[in-house]
Amino acid sequence: AALLAGRPRAADPGADLEAEPGGPGADLTAELVAAWYDGIADTAGTSRLVTYRGALLWRALPFDHPGGECGRGFGSWAEAPAERTP
Repeated sequence: AALLAGRPRAADPGADLEAEPGGPGADLTAELVAAWYDGIADTAGTSRLVTYRGALLWRALPFDHPGGECGRGFGSWAEAPAERTP
């Protein structure tokens, strides 16, 4: 909600979120996608951590896990990593 604060409303609610390069909603769209992936939102010129474990970054990098977490559980570092398929 903070990302939307102070933005003028369009007659067509979906028009604010158009992702055309340079379109009226391009900046907002980029901010939302970045916040979903890294869990950090910029509000009033300040970066704020919204989520760490829930960031989509960890789903995009299945071979990694959030720092401070034990991945697949205690002792998992002794197992060979799962093979990746192209």
